[in-house]
Amino acid sequence: MRRAAHGWGAAGLASIGLLAAAATLRCSGDVDNHATGGASGSGGGATDATVEAEADAAPDSGETDWEPLEPLGENGEYFPEGPVAPQLDCHPWCKAVIPIEIDHPGYYTYSFDSSRIADGDLRSLYLTDLSTGTARLVAKSMNAKEGVIQPHVHGRYLSYHRSEYPRGQIEVIDLIEKRRRVVHTYVASDSGSGTVAYTAVNATHAFFITTGALWSADLQTGAKRKITPYIIGCDRHCTTDALFICSTTTQIVTADPVTGALEVLGPSKALQTDGVCSADKRFFTWVDFRDPPGPASTYDGTRTGGEVYLYDLLTKDLKRVTHDSPDHPKAKTFPAVEGKTVVWRQMASTLDQNPEWAQDIYMADGALWRHDLDTGKTCYSDTLNIGSPALIGGKFYAKRVNDPNGTGGSWIIEVDLDHPAIPWTCTQ
Repeated sequence: MRRAAHGWGAAGLASIGLLAAAATLRCSGDVDNHATGGASGSGGGATDATVEAEADAAPDSGETDWEPLEPLGENGEYFPEGPVAPQLDCHPWCKAVIPIEIDHPGYYTYSFDSSRIADGDLRSLYLTDLSTGTARLVAKSMNAKEGVIQPHVHGRYLSYHRSEYPRGQIEVIDLIEKRRRVVHTYVASDSGSGTVAYTAVNATHAFFITTGALWSADLQTGAKRKITPYIIGCDRHCTTDALFICSTTTQIVTADPVTGALEVLGPSKALQTDGVCSADKRFFTWVDFRDPPGPASTYDGTRTGGEVYLYDLLTKDLKRVTHDSPDHPKAKTFPAVEGKTVVWRQMASTLDQNPEWAQDIYMADGALWRHDLDTGKTCYSDTLNIGSPALIGGKFYAKRVNDPNGTGGSWIIEVDLDHPAIPWTCTQ
C-alpha cells in the first residue's frame, strides 16, 4: 500500500481491497461505506465462483433514461457557485482550486480536462473552471450516510458514484442539457462483492469496474457491455473520445467500449505504473520498467529504476523520455504531460536515487522533475514534493496532503511552475 510521507507527499494514492477501503470509510464519519477499488478488484471474501457469476450477471433494474436535473441552488440554479477557495499557506506559487477540503482517500482522486477540475469531500462534488477560478456545485448527497464520490469529467458529461451502503448507483450528468441518467445500480453483498470500484465517462459511454470486470454503458441507449473477461483494477484511469485507459498495478490497458477490444501499451511482461492522460487526451505517459529490469520489478516489491514513456494516442508513436537505465537507474513515479512538457516525481536529490523497495520510493521525500521535449532541458526542484500531478494550461495540479506549516487538511492545488520563487536546478 502506498502512503504519503508528509507535507507535500504523494497523496496516499493507494489501491486497496474493497473491504479494507470500506473499513477506512466507516471510521471517517457519517458516510457509512463507499465502494472503492482495489488493485486486484477482489471483494475480500468473495470466491472465484462468486466473482465469475457477478461478472456475467444481468444488469440491475434501477437504471433510468435521461431525466431532468434537479436544481441544486437555493434560488433554482442548477449548478450554484460554491465558496471561494481559501488562501493556503503553501508558498507564493500555490493556491487551492477546489473550495473545500478533500476529505477522502487518495485513490478516489480528482478528474480534469483541459480547462476544469472536479473533486469533492464525499458529500459534495465541485467542478472548477480554471480560467475563472469559479467552483460550481454539481452533485451532493441527500443525507448524512450517502456519499457522492469519484467524479470524472469529459466534455459535456460528468459521471460519479452515489452510494449508501449496501446500495449504490452510477450517475451521469449532461452539463449542457442539464439532465441526468442512472446507468448502473447494485446491492453489495456482505463480503463487499458487487460494489463498483471505479467510474468514468467519455463522449459516448460510461464505464465502471465491478468486482468481476470492466463494463461500459451506452449513454444514449443504456445498453451495457462487459468488456474484460477477467478481474481488473485501475490504479489510475482516464478516457478519450474513443477509449477507456486503465493504468493497472502492472500494465497500461486500453479498452474500446464499442468493439470490446483490449490492447496493452507495451511488452506484456514489463511492469508499467502510474499512467495518466494529458488534459487534452492526446498523450498518455507512465513509468516503464522494460529496460532494465523489466519483469524483475514489481508494483509493491523490489524496484530498479523505471523510465518515463510517452505515447501519442493519435499517431500511436511511442517515445522514451528519460534514459537513466541501465547505467544509472533512478526511481520515478507519477509522470504528467502537456504539449512539449513532461514532469514526474523522483527521489529528493539528497537521497538514494534507486531504493530497493517500492514502499521506500513512494514514502520518501521527492523532487519534481521537468523536461522540455523540444530543447532537452531537464530541471528539478526538491521544494515540490508532490505526487499524482496534472499539467493544464502551463500550471501544475495535485493533491496537497496535511501541510504542517499551513492550514492542514488536504486540498487540490495549483502550482505556477514558472514562478520566480521556485528554486530549480537544471542538469542540461
